[in-house]
Amino acid sequence: MDPRRRRARLGAQLQQELAAVLQELKDPGIGFATVTGVELSPDLKQAKVYVSVLGTVQDQAETARSLERASPYIRHQVADRLQLKRVPSFRFVLGSYDSRLDELFSEIEGERKPEISKPEP
Repeated sequence: MDPRRRRARLGAQLQQELAAVLQELKDPGIGFATVTGVELSPDLKQAKVYVSVLGTVQDQAETARSLERASPYIRHQVADRLQLKRVPSFRFVLGSYDSRLDELFSEIEGERKPEISKPEP
């Protein structure tokens, strides 16, 4: 099996399970958080989990701290649900998984400013 395909499939499974675990957490420090994507390292030992948090900057910072604190528990829950031989360690990142793509598209659009032609008299 193609390693990239396996990473993508495992990433999608992890995203689903992480979303379910986050909904079940009873930690008051975790606000309304949505898992927007999971990016796995090539060796599948580490996962960067993109989380979007609704609220103020202070709410987002508190949620990020709470997620990092709860990371071992979350990892244990995901391991029980997915029955994996090795579960990657999670690093939670605030922001959208697609935010980098949005930045690149904005950059490209900025370079392709349409030329405004003046009407001829």
